[in-house]
Amino acid sequence: MVIKGESMKDFRSRFADKVYQRGVKYQKDGKVNGIGWGKDGHFIASVQSSDRFYYYRVTGVYKNGKASELKCNCPWAQAGHNCKHMAAVLLEIKQNEDAKNGNGEKPRSSRIAFVDAVSDDLKAKIADAHLTVNPLQLITGRTFTNSDYNKASTLEKEYTLVNEELTKTNDNRYLYTTEFRSRYGYFMVYINFNLEKITDITAESRINKNINQDVFFIMGLLHFVLYFLKHDPFDQTNDAAKRLLTYFQSRNKPGQAITFRAQIENDQGTVVLYFKIGEDQHLYKVQNLQNMVNSAREGEVVKFGKYFDDVVDPDRMDQDSLTWYQFAQKLVDIQSATRIDDFNELKLKNIPLKGTLADQVDEMISSGLPAYENGTRIRYGTEKLDLPIDIKLNKDGNSAIVNVFPFQTYERIFAGNKSYYSCELNRWTKYTGLTPDALDQVGIFPGQKLQFSSKTLKTFGHRILPHLSKNKNLKITGAKKLDKVLPPRAEFVFQLDYHNEEITCQTLVNYGKQKFVLGETTSDDSIRDFEEEKGAMDLLQTYFDQNNDHYFLSMKKDKKVHQFLNAGITKLKELGRIEVTAAFKQMMNSAQTSLNVHLGIHLRNNTLDLTVTGPSMSAEDISALLDAYQQQKHYFILRNGEIRKLDSPSIEELDKVMTSLNLNLKDFTKGKLTIPAYRAFYLQKLLEQRDNLKFSSDHAFKNLVDDLEKGKIKEAKVPAKLDKVLRPYQKDGFKWLATMTHYNLGGLLADEMGLGKTLQVLTLLVSLKGKGSNLIVAPASVIYNWQNEIEKFTPELSCVVLGGTKKERQEQLQTAENKDVLITSYDSLKRDLEFYQDKNFETEIIDEAQNIKNAKSAAAKAVKIIDAEHKFALTGTPIENNLSELWSIFDYLMPGFLGNYTYFKQTFEQPIVKDHDKNKEEQLSQLIAPFVLRRLKKNVLKD
Repeated sequence: MVIKGESMKDFRSRFADKVYQRGVKYQKDGKVNGIGWGKDGHFIASVQSSDRFYYYRVTGVYKNGKASELKCNCPWAQAGHNCKHMAAVLLEIKQNEDAKNGNGEKPRSSRIAFVDAVSDDLKAKIADAHLTVNPLQLITGRTFTNSDYNKASTLEKEYTLVNEELTKTNDNRYLYTTEFRSRYGYFMVYINFNLEKITDITAESRINKNINQDVFFIMGLLHFVLYFLKHDPFDQTNDAAKRLLTYFQSRNKPGQAITFRAQIENDQGTVVLYFKIGEDQHLYKVQNLQNMVNSAREGEVVKFGKYFDDVVDPDRMDQDSLTWYQFAQKLVDIQSATRIDDFNELKLKNIPLKGTLADQVDEMISSGLPAYENGTRIRYGTEKLDLPIDIKLNKDGNSAIVNVFPFQTYERIFAGNKSYYSCELNRWTKYTGLTPDALDQVGIFPGQKLQFSSKTLKTFGHRILPHLSKNKNLKITGAKKLDKVLPPRAEFVFQLDYHNEEITCQTLVNYGKQKFVLGETTSDDSIRDFEEEKGAMDLLQTYFDQNNDHYFLSMKKDKKVHQFLNAGITKLKELGRIEVTAAFKQMMNSAQTSLNVHLGIHLRNNTLDLTVTGPSMSAEDISALLDAYQQQKHYFILRNGEIRKLDSPSIEELDKVMTSLNLNLKDFTKGKLTIPAYRAFYLQKLLEQRDNLKFSSDHAFKNLVDDLEKGKIKEAKVPAKLDKVLRPYQKDGFKWLATMTHYNLGGLLADEMGLGKTLQVLTLLVSLKGKGSNLIVAPASVIYNWQNEIEKFTPELSCVVLGGTKKERQEQLQTAENKDVLITSYDSLKRDLEFYQDKNFETEIIDEAQNIKNAKSAAAKAVKIIDAEHKFALTGTPIENNLSELWSIFDYLMPGFLGNYTYFKQTFEQPIVKDHDKNKEEQLSQLIAPFVLRRLKKNVLKD
């Protein structure tokens, strides 16, 4: 939506009243997260959504007191309306302008550049590190409020960095990604940058708190800087060189071993962590952790006392000391990155254990890492933690006091984010059972005293108390006495029925012996809890359509039905009692039953008839079933009214078989589909790989598959005149050609050159004499060789060579209807194609088939257009290594046998050629084997 130029004083009239009021609330609640200004008055602002999980982007132009070209990416604005986010941003601009002119409220906060907020210590470290790219120079221009910096500091203590990654997205473009997690949720920050500046920064969060997006940006930028400082990602020194430098620097280190020890003590009621350093017999307390770490990194000598006046060298520490030292380094890095920070404990000697820090220390101690209290190593253990809660009724019986007692050892227990802990008498204890998160969810805290009046006691007893009772670690007493004085609680009865392909739900609400219909009011509703009833109605409206108090769900709403049957019924059970009719129960039973289909296969001359059937299913049912499956529906209603699940393994496998055949389930018409017979062998192989799709076939199909699989050759009588001319392998070749013809299949005769492919083909044509004319297509250089061979070996075959001019070839073709054999060249055929439109041949033979290796060539297109009952190809050149040529030849022989070229390329050519996939190579070889006959001279000339 775009608002055209308009005075800021008048913009309110452009918004509906409710939309404007929501914009006012958004602006007052601080949901406008800063406004960035560009040239010529262009601005961009982000506005937090109502669920606090998303930020909408508002852009526009503000110049000379007028706003124009205002846009927002929220659904309401995209639908053509002026939205609350636009109103909030305009109000923010107006407030800032009024404040600048001395009128109205001042802007909520001034902004501080991130580079200025970075501590001098960190800047010095960056300068001393001589980084290849200075990250602070990339961040120039990014500003945030003082409040945002402080919130980021708090967030840093609550959230743990669980992942960071730097990736190259394009030439000189990079993406730095961070992910932070805690018990409150998680958020991620994405920083896009080049080697000159940060080009974009975004964040996404799943935190149920109202947090300004800029706070996330600060966290991301902070770790962005630390990442550069730690890794110097654009340094060209490779890993091998770094290892050599490290090895050289660490050789023959002088000095004694250094011990770095973690100490935990109770400091005036607060459990704190501090560190000691030195040699085993002389350890000194680290008074300023930050100074020590910084000095160690600089290689400076640090004096702690008489027995330690040395460089803090991590390479001289044992593994336990090194692990604690690296932990301390991380704490310092996080704290020192920005000076606008209320977490100053790291500069002191004692660090309070709380939040994420407590969880991290627990993980380290539980892993066996030693920590100490008063010089003695701390033992580790666990205990179960419960929280007692007592409910006491007042004398009037209408009010009560709820005491949430402190933990039995409350004085010494402290909270992490994940668990409660204590450290006392040299024992670190992690408490199981009750967790800080669990208490946050129920909304109570140790030591509370809650008082409920007669107005609020029912709400506590009916809603809050059942919620508290679900937590087994809350030990509640007095609940039974409270139940006796409370009015009856609403008990819901959901009555489910099924009729005319529709689920209905009639809901009753019982208060003791009094019964009401949900959604209906009566003359005496004083006992009713309408707020709880509304919750039930909201749940029903999630799954059902409503007409007054009537809730119904049509089975045609497949997704809603699926949601209700799989999740909705469970939700209703959690809220009340469910009663079902026999019809609903029968529907549920049938809806849990999957449909299984069966595939029938029948060979009809040169086609295969495929038929899909199912139990108690008509042809119309099958057609509708396959259509429903294609639409990814969950249920299907048979014509007899029964419901079936569509997650059927047999239908899924049928779909996969059709996909492998480069077909689709929607190609079936009333469960029937006809495909060429030459796909029989491949179909059989596909079905053999399926366990759930049952199929049956007739004898003709089985014989065909068996003959092809075993290489059986039908007995075919060699013409008498040629019986003594043909060699044994040539007779086999003729019989193979005859077998292919018998089954209406095409074939590739690929004998090595010199083995007499021409004579084998002529023998076939003699056996087919009288059935129709045959067309031979060959290179121009050999067409007369064919004529000579016919005259020499098979003079009984009448033939004509189509030569001369185009007009002469046309006349020859018209007068050759009774000829047994017509011979033409590839060049002539592609020029004369119009003359062949009404011609039908018994057999088409293409010689030197490599001439159609390019499927897009005119020659390839021409031979594929010719109408012939049988098609054969001859070649003496191996084609196994040229898969595109193989596909083109088979596309001529049996169109669709190997699918279209896109399918063939993805399924076979790329895996075989690029990936050297032997399984795919073997699969293709098995697939084409029955249709290719190739013999070599060295194997057959001995005959």
